[in-house]
This record gives sequence, C-alpha cells and structure tokens, in this order.
Amino acid sequence: MQPIRKTAYKLWISNIVNAEPIMDIGKFKGVTTIINQNKVQVNRVNIIANVIDVFKIEEKQYGSITLDDSSASIRVKFFNQDIDKMKDINIGDTIMVIGQLRMFNDEIYITPEIVRKVDAIWLLARKLELEKIFKLKAEQQATSQITQTQEENTNIMASNNTENNVIKSNATITKPNAETDQTNELLPNETSNENDDNVEDKTITTAIIKQKIVDALKQNEEIEIDKLMLSLQHNHEDIKKALDELIEDAVVYESRPGVIKLM
Repeated sequence: MQPIRKTAYKLWISNIVNAEPIMDIGKFKGVTTIINQNKVQVNRVNIIANVIDVFKIEEKQYGSITLDDSSASIRVKFFNQDIDKMKDINIGDTIMVIGQLRMFNDEIYITPEIVRKVDAIWLLARKLELEKIFKLKAEQQATSQITQTQEENTNIMASNNTENNVIKSNATITKPNAETDQTNELLPNETSNENDDNVEDKTITTAIIKQKIVDALKQNEEIEIDKLMLSLQHNHEDIKKALDELIEDAVVYESRPGVIKLM
C-alpha cells in the first residue's frame, strides 16, 4: 500500500515563515499555523508567487529560487537531479510550487515536488482566494470579540440599573421634562444621519481615488504602489481601500511585488 500523501496547504508565504516550527527530538516536522480557526500542522504547501532571485551552481548540482507573494519571501532549494526543475525559471516569472517544508540554520525553505510557470493572473486569483479565507477567519474572530464585549456591556448595564434602582428608591421622584424628552428623542436620528453622511462621503472618496488610479495606469504601463501613494493626495488608508477594490474587481493586478498594471 502506498503511503497517503499529505495535504498541500494553500497559504500566504508569511503564514509559513512567521509560523511556529514543530521540532521532534531536534528534527524539523513542519510548522503550526491557524486555518479556519484550527491549529494545523503543515509540512507540505502549494504556493503561487513571483520569482525575485535565481541562483545556481551547476557543478555542485545545487540551485535556489526566491519567491515573493507580497506578504513575505521564501527560498525553494533544488538538489541533485531536481535542479532540472529550475532550468527554465527566470526572475520575474510567476510560478506555482508544491513541495515539502524543510529547515536549515533557522531558515524555513521548500524542497519542490512540482514547479510550473503560470500566467500572472493566477497570482491574482490566489490572492483573492487567500484574502477570502483569511478575511472569513478575521470576521469570525471579530464576531467573537463583539459578542464578548456585548456580554460585558450587558453585565455593566445590569449592575448600573441595580444601583440606579437603589438611588431612586431613596430619592424624590420628579416629573420628567417634556422638552428634554423630545430633545433626547431627536439625538439618535441626528447621529444616524451623521453616520449616513460619513458613509456616503467615504464611498465618493473611494470612487474618486479609483478613477485617479485607472487614469494614471492608462498613461503608464505600470506603476509602483509606493510612488502611487505619494502622488495621490489622499489618506493612505483610503488609497489602499480603493486599490484593494480594483484588484478584487479584476480591474488591476499586481504584476510583480509592489507594482500594478491594468488588466
């Protein structure tokens, strides 16, 4: 019977290099990372990223390529006959690598089983896939925190109500001021209107920034994101939000780390 091949997990590179290594009697067994709110032991991965460096020593049958997916970078190392897998790989290529995780001198790297060139659009697709997975995880964590905060607030309100009841029982009851009540009734609606205006303003701002980014890309084949941030006279968070929406809508894509182009 053939051994069951372990799952090759789709992850950000940062999920690998920043994860906790698993050691067993001094031997590296993989990394521990969080997937769908569960701790998972990962020792086989499926990565799509851009090649930012290529190194090869033919006579020693050793080579390596460095991958970057905009979250972090990691090396893929080739030994002996595996060096043939990197013969057509060049800096700037987008590739998919499936392989095992290894560690040497505190550096986690990948030993490849499959190395294949892919179109740059696959990097965008993988980013959207991972953003959806880890956004869901973040939303679940946020929901848990909100629930906890609501429970704490309920306990505080219950405690305050008890104290107020004690105070009222020892105080003279006064007639409510009708004018004050009417004023207080207006406050929630006024706050609601202010919030609606803020949301509308942010939506308009995002639309303006998105148009500016598209116009800039029509004049230039590609633009570095850092230079774009400096050239647009808007809050960096607003620019990032607009850029994320353009990427999600497949209007632009990251052709290589830190550089965007029109689709």
